[in-house]
Amino acid sequence: MLARTVPPLRQCNRYGSNGTHCRNTTVRSDRWCGRCDGFLRPDAQTSALPGERTEHAPSQAWERTGLRPLDSDEAHTVAVSQKAISQFTTAHGGSRQAAEAQIRSLLEDLLIADDAVVARHRELHGWRLRTRGGRFTVQLNRDASVVIAYGTVHRDRTYAQVKAGVTSRLSALHPPREKAWLLDLQQALPVIVTGYAARQFAVSVLGLEKLARDNAAEVIARCADRLESVRASVPPLDGGEARVTDADGLEWVLSFTKGERPRVRTVEKVACRN
Repeated sequence: MLARTVPPLRQCNRYGSNGTHCRNTTVRSDRWCGRCDGFLRPDAQTSALPGERTEHAPSQAWERTGLRPLDSDEAHTVAVSQKAISQFTTAHGGSRQAAEAQIRSLLEDLLIADDAVVARHRELHGWRLRTRGGRFTVQLNRDASVVIAYGTVHRDRTYAQVKAGVTSRLSALHPPREKAWLLDLQQALPVIVTGYAARQFAVSVLGLEKLARDNAAEVIARCADRLESVRASVPPLDGGEARVTDADGLEWVLSFTKGERPRVRTVEKVACRN
């Protein structure tokens, strides 16, 4: 019987929120001790500009499915393309080796998670797996042998950091700002529908080509009417996040900040087709 290989003990290669290098050691393949903040860059600057995303809003070309392209224990045998690695390092920094290891770990979790959103491309038949709410995305080719793209709405924190509850360093530098004309349409509403959520509702729910100034008023009005039916079940939180599903199978993700109106961050269909 072969002896089990013991991973080498190495210094953690991450940084704290104040930019100091971690002095802990770790045997993890992603070189994070799991006890520090785990940032891949010493500062809060990223290559991605505010508002940029490596993954776009949901497209009608993708169709949800209840199937999984792989078993979770196969995630670490999948190749990771240079494009996906570059998308990861652009968003988070770090080495290409660390990016590859973390993309595979994300894929493994997505294959295990019951609430992961899995879709297939109607024409190319590739696979797209997303965390609930669309914060992290991986795309696989047709036979699920290669990760061909990586996407995230978090420009500084990795999936592992968000999962561990690490706070973003970018929120103070680049607080979210919505377009003034979109906010003007919502002055009388009890909530704020973010531009991202409005685009999701326009394209995925209403079947429009895009959210634009000439249709935004109708989109916001219909979005608010739909949300009114589920607001009674939203807990009165001073801070944090709530997820509610309406009678038509739409999941609404709302964030709460004390003293401010709730913000609708995402809205997606949750019904799957097997």
